[in-house]
Amino acid sequence: MLKFFFCASIMLFCVINTTFSQVKTRLVVFSHNSERFWLLVNGKKINEQAEPRVVAEDITGEAWQITATFENQSIPDIIYQGFRIGNSKEQTYIIKKKRGKYRIKTYGVPQRLFSEMFKGGRLPIRIDR
Repeated sequence: MLKFFFCASIMLFCVINTTFSQVKTRLVVFSHNSERFWLLVNGKKINEQAEPRVVAEDITGEAWQITATFENQSIPDIIYQGFRIGNSKEQTYIIKKKRGKYRIKTYGVPQRLFSEMFKGGRLPIRIDR
């Protein structure tokens, strides 16, 4: 009987793990000042023509590497480590110039919530009852 529950638990874990890894996310990246860029997600080029707004469809996994290469070669490439926030099916990022440097930031997520989620460098696990 114990073996049955152990095997059932392992199978349930595998099914849940597979289900969550198959979630597809839509990434929207846009430039605040309308600079045109090419977007790479996990090394895969998303757009053929440089544009100020790029949409990447069906991105899987919990995390991804976003690279923006600008049409204006005086702007250096930006590399950003993004990740899924909750069960979000779409995430938006904005490219902004701040203090002379271009950065990619999440857009539409309150900064306070974002920093609370990653206290200590990892996601807290909460069980609401």
